[in-house]
Parts: sequence; C-alpha cells; structure tokens
Amino acid sequence: MKRLIQLAVVAWVIMMSSGTGKADEVGELKQQLAEQQKVLQQMEKKLAELEARQTQQDQAMEQKISEAVEKKPAALPDSLKWAENIKFSGDFRYRHENINADGDGKGTRSRNRIRARLRMDAKVDDEFDAVFRLATAENDGGFADGSTSTNVTLTREFRQKNIWLDWAYGDYHPTYAQGLNVLFGKMPGPVHKVGKNQLIYDDDLAWEGGAANYRIPLSDDQELFVNGGGFWLNEVDGVDTSADASLWAIQAGLNQNLQDMSLTYGASYYGFGNAQNASLTLGSSPTFDNRYDIAEVFGELGTKINGTLPVALYGSYANNTGTDSPKDTAWILGAVLNKAKEPGSWQLGYNYRIVEADAVAGRLNDSDFIGGGTGGKGHEFKAAYQIHRNVQAGLTYILADRDRTEGSNLDYDRLMADIILKF
Repeated sequence: MKRLIQLAVVAWVIMMSSGTGKADEVGELKQQLAEQQKVLQQMEKKLAELEARQTQQDQAMEQKISEAVEKKPAALPDSLKWAENIKFSGDFRYRHENINADGDGKGTRSRNRIRARLRMDAKVDDEFDAVFRLATAENDGGFADGSTSTNVTLTREFRQKNIWLDWAYGDYHPTYAQGLNVLFGKMPGPVHKVGKNQLIYDDDLAWEGGAANYRIPLSDDQELFVNGGGFWLNEVDGVDTSADASLWAIQAGLNQNLQDMSLTYGASYYGFGNAQNASLTLGSSPTFDNRYDIAEVFGELGTKINGTLPVALYGSYANNTGTDSPKDTAWILGAVLNKAKEPGSWQLGYNYRIVEADAVAGRLNDSDFIGGGTGGKGHEFKAAYQIHRNVQAGLTYILADRDRTEGSNLDYDRLMADIILKF
C-alpha cells in the first residue's frame, strides 16, 4: 500500500512538471518530493494509530460478548427454589362442527365448542414426578360427554364453563431400572394405540388406578414394550368390595427398525370385573349380557415415499371374548401421510372401522365417531396444516352408519373444523 502511494505521488509530480524542461524546476521538484514524503509519513503514522485503536475496540467487544455468554442468571432465593422444578404447558382448541344424524329427531346440528387444558409437571426428585392437568368439561347426558370429552359447547346466554381435574398422578421412574415408569392416580391412557386410533378407548379418557410402562432394548434395532395395570371403574358404596367394577390391562409388543422402515406390533388383553356395576354399555343388542373381556392384536408400519415423505399404515382388531353375543368384533384400518410439525407442513389421515354393538365398552371408546358408543361403521378423513410453530388448523369428516336400535341403519355425518394453539 505504501509503495503504491509513493508511485502515485511521483507520477503526479512528473505530470505537473512535464514539458517545462527548465533546470530550476528540478530543484522545485525535489522540494515537492520531500514535502510529499513528509505528508506520506504522517499519513502512515495516522493509519497505524487508527489500526491500533480498531484492534483495541475489537478486543473489548469480544471480551464483552464472552462475558455475556458465560454470565449465569442470578440464583433464586432458597424460598423459591421449588419453582425451578415446575413446568407449565397447555393448549386451546376452537371447533366448529356440523352433525347430521338420522334417528336423533334433531336434524342437522351446527355448534361451536372450545377445549382448554393447563398442565403442570413437577419434579419431586430424581425418581419421582407429579403431574396435574385441568381441562374444560361438561356432562349433559349426551353420548359425547362425560369421561370421553373435554369439549364445552358455546351456548346458554354466555354462561361460565366448567373446569375439572383431568389428570392427577405420580410418575415413579427408578434409576436402577431404565425404561420403567410406574404411574398412580388419574392418568392419560397407559396403553399403546397404533395410529393413535380410538377404537377401544378415547384419547380424552383419563384412567384411574395404577399402571406400569416398561421399555426394554433387545438390540440396536429392536425394543420390547410391556404396559399394564389395574383400574377402578366404579366403587359400589355400601356393598362388599368384591362388587366394585374394575379393569385389568396387559399389553406387550415390539418396536423394530427394518432398514428404511419401522414396525410396531403386539397384543393386548382387557379384563373387566363386575362390568354390570358400571355404566359402560352404549349399543343396540337387546340380549347383551354386559360382560367384557377384550383381546386385541395391532400393528403399524412406517416408511418414507421416495425417502422423504413419511407414511404410516396401521390396523387393530378387537374381540370381546367374554360375551355370547354374536356382535362381539371391532376393527380399524388406517393410514397417515406426512407430519404437520414445522410451519408450512401438512398431514393427511384416513381410517375405516367397524364397531359391532357388543365388541367394546361403548362409554369408553371414540366420542366423535357415530356420536360415541358402539354399533356403527364408516370412514374418517383427517387433514392438518401447521400455520405457525405452535398453531395448527385441522379438519375431520366422518361418514358413517350406526345402529341405535336392533336392525337399524342410520346415516351419521360429522364435519369438524379446528384451530389449535399450544404453549
């Protein structure tokens, strides 16, 4: 850089002196060169000072950034230490739905519903957690209300809506048995459901009792899972405890990775004790003996189309082995294409199912399909679009037939449009 400036000065001086040819001008030229040399030295000194100052500023900025990164937030006082172990989360859903159900005497019904849920996870210590969840709920005697729904309808002169205790359970995960969780209290469903299907149990059902989930790695590509527990359906007041209604569940299955696909399959058994002492039946068979002992087999295959587009195929088959009723079978087949997770992503789903009148406990299964209960068959179409990271739009259409009385075949159509906010 210095050399370039010197050459430029010399060239400028030569041009200024071009064509004179006078001897006295040579002296002037030498004087000008000396002055220019002096100016150049001053410029070089100033440039060096500026470079040194800039270096100092850069070093100071880097030091401040490093200190900011390494600086830790002020510790909470001892009286508030518990807050570090508390985590809140939740969601809000607004739903508009149209229902056209033959045989109800209501014709087409159009309504708006909301669902609000607030969850708190508390870490007790390294082996125990406590989980609580509050949720909206209503129970007006309809098929879709009670233990299988957290929706409330926007109606009745702007009245306040109920908030109920939805979950309240402890989670014991001992350090000596990795993969084991022991749950006790009022909890989310502790059994695995392929494709998140609701053939036997609704997603909103909060089970009450004790359960265990155990994941056991068999190899790098294979995992065994075992789920089970005992649950109380009804405590019969004033009667011997042997009359209490109960549910005992056991499930076992395998998760496998097979090159470019995954496979999950297994079997479940649900034994109901004194089912006649709980309100479980919602079907059409007049001769049903109110006994449930449900055996289930299930499977799900996941892969990717062209290596990028995820797709899952799933199925579940259930048989009520405890009854003599001929209407003792339920099954579902479905598929899910893509995943609505990142903003701009989408998801499509479809399933077809048949739920005979005495196959499963009608008060515990899907509250949306055929309006809740058993005795129906049909299609369910689903679509979802991720608007923002925690905002999703969804659409569900149910096209089905149902039997509410022996031998009936009534149309049941239901369209649900959702907007879901999560935090």
